[in-house]
Amino acid sequence: MTRLHVLYPALFWACAGFAPAFAQSTALTPQERLDAIRQSLVESSLQTPTKVTTTQWIDGQGSLREASSFKNGMEVRGVRIVSYDKDDQGNPRAKLLYPSTESAIQRANVTGIQGALQKINKALDKVSDFAKQWTPVELNEGKTSCQIKSGEHMKHVVSLDLDIDPSSNRVVLTSLLPLVQAQWVKTDASNSALAWRMVNNLPPPSVSQTMTNYERALVSHRPLSLPWHAQLKISTELQDGPGIAGLMGAKGPGVLVNLSFRLSSPQAPHHVYQNTVSVPVTLESSGWGANKVQADGVSALQSSLQSWRHEAEQWLSCQNINPPQVTAVSPRQVEINAGGLAGVRQGDEWLIANPAVFPSGLLGK
Repeated sequence: MTRLHVLYPALFWACAGFAPAFAQSTALTPQERLDAIRQSLVESSLQTPTKVTTTQWIDGQGSLREASSFKNGMEVRGVRIVSYDKDDQGNPRAKLLYPSTESAIQRANVTGIQGALQKINKALDKVSDFAKQWTPVELNEGKTSCQIKSGEHMKHVVSLDLDIDPSSNRVVLTSLLPLVQAQWVKTDASNSALAWRMVNNLPPPSVSQTMTNYERALVSHRPLSLPWHAQLKISTELQDGPGIAGLMGAKGPGVLVNLSFRLSSPQAPHHVYQNTVSVPVTLESSGWGANKVQADGVSALQSSLQSWRHEAEQWLSCQNINPPQVTAVSPRQVEINAGGLAGVRQGDEWLIANPAVFPSGLLGK
């Protein structure tokens, strides 16, 4: 078990999600904990279905040769270590909690009529999920499209980019951007479990007004890319004016506000939430003051942002949290691309495994 001393932080947008949590124990040494984890993984793998592949051929001398390989479908990604203890013989043991995934059910071998019905239902579910992205949120209330994956303290972390057309109407932007600030930047204390938030600066020290080196590493050195990326595109179009003035080519006071929102992950390019809407608003003159958007237009823009926030929260809560990746290794420290905003806390313990040698090294010491 390796204790991390330097951690990359996660920044910007966070939505409550899930990830493995790790229990601490002082009764066992780090080597004993590794032995306990290894033994528990081996025992669990023996209980999973094993695929046996046998190949037979005749060599150049005319002798029959045979080779067999054994492979199981056990997945160790996101395994949570609940506790450590010792058995009657004093050997260290680890209690592991494996994430429940729908893929295990989908891999079940079902034949005959039941298998055909299951395939049809899967196809209908995919069509329903696709259509849900383009259906108003009020039509989907009370209907759950997936099993929400939740955890103890880890969070999804999303970077947010605003792509604003340079020719966009400044009066509209003056009303729209504060709505984005209110809907997606400020947190809702009454519903902090699912509230989205964008962070503009580093969080304060957790213990005192002076950061330790560990805390500074936990919340600084922001990674260049985050697990999820959100982009909001904004553009406006002046509408033809009313009456004869419009026929003569006059524009305004109507403006069409085009909003396009996309949420995706570089690590899972096939998982994408996106939506597009065009909201008509009207500009009004306030005498000697500056023009502004009429109240009903502001309300329509606010409703669209609220709808996207609700749908994106529900969609993202159903997505797996990508485990942190090791970005640097030195003799005295290990760095990963996750930090305080992702839910990493001071004192957490992580099992670092090299995927290239982990399967073969599992059975040996």
